[in-house]
Amino acid sequence: MTLSILRGSAQRLPRVLWRRRISTSPPHNNHHPPIAPLSPPVAEAVVPSPVDVMPPFARYSHGSQVSLTPTTRLVLVSGQLGISPDGSIPLDDAEAQADVCLRNVRAVLAATHGGAMGMGHLVRLNAYVTDRAHLPAYMRARDRMLEGEEWPHGPPASTLMVVSGFARPEFLVEVEAVAAA
Repeated sequence: MTLSILRGSAQRLPRVLWRRRISTSPPHNNHHPPIAPLSPPVAEAVVPSPVDVMPPFARYSHGSQVSLTPTTRLVLVSGQLGISPDGSIPLDDAEAQADVCLRNVRAVLAATHGGAMGMGHLVRLNAYVTDRAHLPAYMRARDRMLEGEEWPHGPPASTLMVVSGFARPEFLVEVEAVAAA
């Protein structure tokens, strides 16, 4: 009888991170001994200080840290809008909003458990703008924020999309990220 250890959040992991138990009965040959099942990853909310990031608008976390192994962490940063901790929003200024979004991403990464992460830990950066005219403004802000960061294997994957809008019309930019350490 063959069992696959693919339940709960482990089902959402990339296929390369799954481990399977070969068999519950003795192996048919000595080449494939059973592999111990991989326990499901442990996820916990990342809660930055309200001094650094405006609290979430609804029931979600600014970030979720997943422990894949005892020494490997993945942090998923929720979409960050251009709103400062004091509630101010730079109106009609996509570059200033992008600066705020990216500072919020940095604050969430700094609040991770088991050792703070920084922008150098990014493996993916997704950005959304409400108009093609905002693309250069976002890219200038992103390039400023990432200036001086070192990625031994190249910069993070990135996607920049034009969307029709966000929850409130004054928002022009949103940035979400994935980091690993």
